[in-house]
Amino acid sequence: MRMNPLKNRPRLPVTLLVLVIVVLMVQNFFLVTKTSEQRETIDQLNQQIDHFTQVKAGDSISSFIALNLDSSLAFIEPGMDSKRVLLLVFTTWCNACEQNMGQWNLLVNELSQQDVHILGLSPDSLYKIRDYSRRVSVSFPVYSVVNDFSVMKKHKLLSFPKTLLIDNMGVVLRVWSGILDDEKRQDITTAVKRRL
Repeated sequence: MRMNPLKNRPRLPVTLLVLVIVVLMVQNFFLVTKTSEQRETIDQLNQQIDHFTQVKAGDSISSFIALNLDSSLAFIEPGMDSKRVLLLVFTTWCNACEQNMGQWNLLVNELSQQDVHILGLSPDSLYKIRDYSRRVSVSFPVYSVVNDFSVMKKHKLLSFPKTLLIDNMGVVLRVWSGILDDEKRQDITTAVKRRL
């Protein structure tokens, strides 16, 4: 008579294997749960960081000195002539900024009869901005703060592109970040015409 070797085998190894699998599943569950909690914490921290590093409605934009493309100094004062300012913030190396130029140029045309100054602001050198302006159609005055990057830091203009509507007291009314589409451009036009 032959005996089945599996029948006489103790069940301890199989039981241990099942137990190890269950323990690993429980650990994995807690790791995933912990990871989700960590993600939530990281998201909350990122929101707090954005609060301190990204310009938002209600922030103030104070006067600053910048360079005209002809290398002369310009005193930029939001609210000059009691007009609001539409500030277009970009860099010459930003692809999204280049994509915005078409929408920004359309805004210049659409808002030409409105009581608003439209200005471009870049942290790049005058040489780069001049070259960029020739290569990409730019239909608005552009200023450089290459000599004083603290302007960008102070006003939380550290991501690009940005479109800001600033009232005649220097208070940011609205901010549009990233690439503008027709809908966002229309929103900007409406906000300017509404005289918030």
